[in-house]
Amino acid sequence: MITHSIPTKEEVSKMTTKEKLGHMTMDFMWYRGMIIQHLIDLEMTLDMILTAYFNPEMPNDFNTFLLNTGFVDFGRKVNILSYILDKNGYPDFLKENSKKELTNNSFINELREWNSKRNDLAHCKLAGHDEVAREYDGDRISFWSSKNGTTEIKAKKMSEFNLELKEVIDINNRLIIFLNTNFSTAKES
Repeated sequence: MITHSIPTKEEVSKMTTKEKLGHMTMDFMWYRGMIIQHLIDLEMTLDMILTAYFNPEMPNDFNTFLLNTGFVDFGRKVNILSYILDKNGYPDFLKENSKKELTNNSFINELREWNSKRNDLAHCKLAGHDEVAREYDGDRISFWSSKNGTTEIKAKKMSEFNLELKEVIDINNRLIIFLNTNFSTAKES
């Protein structure tokens, strides 16, 4: 198993700028990769829900030629899920799974926000120049982020990445429970 270790403050204080840049690069790669991987898993869960709901005669073709092409991107899959949830009387799922407010749209909006974050993470770049590397403290990653035509350096604490990672895993787990509860052929008695 591959694990990622965060250096202690003492270890960071003894590092050269080059070593700090190396650690910052590993931190960035680790968390960006982990979050994106779990968002890919979340999209696969959406695919499974859509396949189970539509129950096509040829599920492999449905997935290969429709869900896993440019025709139905993540945002469209979320729109379809929203329709399915509203049309089929699953408002309790939405209310139970909405963190921000007790409306049906908050869970769907949360999924949309994660799609935006996934795109941001996929396109951001490590801010690896000497000034940023010298400031590395073992608990913060600095990266270039572009949004609405503006590029800026953002810094994020490791605890923020950890929290985001846990949130993505939690959302996927809630969708898996929904899938198993509502579409599983082997429902529990």
